[in-house]
Amino acid sequence: MLVIQQYALPPSEPGGTRQFELATIFRASGWKVRIYASDFSHLEKRFFRRSSERNRRTIEVVEQGVPFTYVWVPPYERNNWRRSLSMAWFSARAFFQVAACRERVIYGSSPHLFGCVAAFLAARLRRKAFVLEVRDLWPEHLAAVDPSMKGGRLYSFIGRLADLLYTRSDLIVLFAEGSRAVVTARGGSDNRIVVVTGVEVPRPVPHQQGPEGGPLRFVYLGSIGPMYGLDMVISACELLASRNVGPFSVTFIGNGPDKERLQEWAHRKGLTMLEFRAPVAKAEIYSTLAHFDVGLLSFLPGEMFSFGISPQKLFDYMAVDLPVVSNVHGEIAATVQFANAGITAEEQTTASLADAMEYCILHSATLREEFAGGRAYLTEHADRGAMVLSLVERIAAI
Repeated sequence: MLVIQQYALPPSEPGGTRQFELATIFRASGWKVRIYASDFSHLEKRFFRRSSERNRRTIEVVEQGVPFTYVWVPPYERNNWRRSLSMAWFSARAFFQVAACRERVIYGSSPHLFGCVAAFLAARLRRKAFVLEVRDLWPEHLAAVDPSMKGGRLYSFIGRLADLLYTRSDLIVLFAEGSRAVVTARGGSDNRIVVVTGVEVPRPVPHQQGPEGGPLRFVYLGSIGPMYGLDMVISACELLASRNVGPFSVTFIGNGPDKERLQEWAHRKGLTMLEFRAPVAKAEIYSTLAHFDVGLLSFLPGEMFSFGISPQKLFDYMAVDLPVVSNVHGEIAATVQFANAGITAEEQTTASLADAMEYCILHSATLREEFAGGRAYLTEHADRGAMVLSLVERIAAI
C-alpha cells in the first residue's frame, strides 16, 4: 500500500503521526506500506531530512521500520501563494509516483485535497484501488475558518473535488462519526465509510505532581492557529486574573501563525502566568503531558467544529488521564462527558471558558479523582489499534 500525505511525519518530529501509526499496524498485519510525503515541516517551516533547501533529490528513509519517500517541495513561511505552489508541486509529483508504483492500494490522505485528487486520478489510470482518508471536511473547513468564503469560487471548486473523491473512492476513512452525514450528503456511500478515531493507548505514564501550593498547570498542545480559538483562552486568563483566581499557569506547546501575536498580547497585558514553548516530537508527548494538571481544548465557535473534528490532542490528554477543559460542543462534548474526562464550557464564550477553568483551580486537590475516566474510555471505546485492524480487513477486501 502506498500512502500519499504531504504532511506525514515520523515520531521523531513534532506534529501529526497518524499515517506512521497506521502504517505500523498494517505492517504488523503483513502488509508492505510505504509513505510518500515531503520532509518540509508545515509546523516548523523547515526541512528535516535534508541539510539545504537547494538539495532537491528524493530521499528514501526507513523511519522506525516504516519506509518513507520524501520529496522536495517549494518552502513557504505563511499560508499564501507559496504554500499553494508547494501543494501543487507535491500533487504533481504524487500523480507520477502513483502512476509508476507497484503497490496495489493507494491511500490518499488530506488535509489538502489536491494530492488526493492527483493520487486518485493516477490510481484510476492504472486500475489500482483508492482509499480516501478525510482529516478535514472540505470545503466546509474553509467556511468554518472564514465564513465569507462560503459560496465563493474557491469554495465551489474544492466542493467539486470533494464530491469527486467521496463518490468515486473505493473506501472512505473518517476520524469523526459526525462527519459521516456530511460525506453521505455529498454522495459518499455509507457502506464504504469506516470511522477510525482515538489513539493507540500507550503504557501508563506516572503523573508528575507540582510543588505543594503551586499553580494549577494548564497545558495547550498543538498548532497555534486561528481556527483553535486561542484568543478566547488568553481572554479567559485575563478574566481570571481580574477575579484574583489562582494560582494557575497556562503553557502553550506548539507553533503556528498566531504564536507571535499571542506572545506579544500576553507580554503587553502582563500575563506572567502564560508560557509559550516549542513543539515536542510525538515520541515525547506523553512524558511532557505528565508534568501538567489539565489539558485545554479550544476551537472557534462554529457548527462544523461540533461534529466534523476528531482532535488528536483530546485523545493525547485522555491517554495520560489529564482532565480536559474544552469549549467544543456537540460530539466532542458528548465524548468528554461520557468518558468522565473533564468539563465543557456551558457556552462558547470567554466568560464560560473562564468559569470552567476556575472550577478546576478551586477543586485542584480532587480534580484527577473527579475526572479519571479518560484512559479507561480510550481502552474500551477508542483504541485506534483495534480500529485499524478492522480497517485492514476492509481494505484487503477491496
